[in-house]
Amino acid sequence: MKAALGAIVAVLAVVALLAVDYMNYQRQLAQNQQIQQLQEQLQLANIRNEALVNRLDEMEGQVRKMESASLGGVIDSANAALIEGWSAMVDAVERQLEQAKQSMAKDKASSSQSKAAPSAPTEDGEGPL
Repeated sequence: MKAALGAIVAVLAVVALLAVDYMNYQRQLAQNQQIQQLQEQLQLANIRNEALVNRLDEMEGQVRKMESASLGGVIDSANAALIEGWSAMVDAVERQLEQAKQSMAKDKASSSQSKAAPSAPTEDGEGPL
């Protein structure tokens, strides 16, 4: 009887282990299905996100076009062009002033050299007029 009871206990233990193993297997299957569903949802969310980013880029481009075509954009562009023109003109005047200073310094140096140098007689024997 003890042997039969031991065999029954062993069979029950094996059945219990199989039941626990089967429950773990079922839980693992459910988790795998849930992981697969979540991965599919993530892919769908990434696709939607990509589409939204592209749409946002398009809208930002349209906003930039509208801003440049608006009165404020036109005024800003005109102001920038005006400032650039004035800057170029001031630079040109500064260059001309610098050239004039150099020319005046050269003329002054050459006139002071001609006054300081003795006058040489010309071929007819007379000095400069």
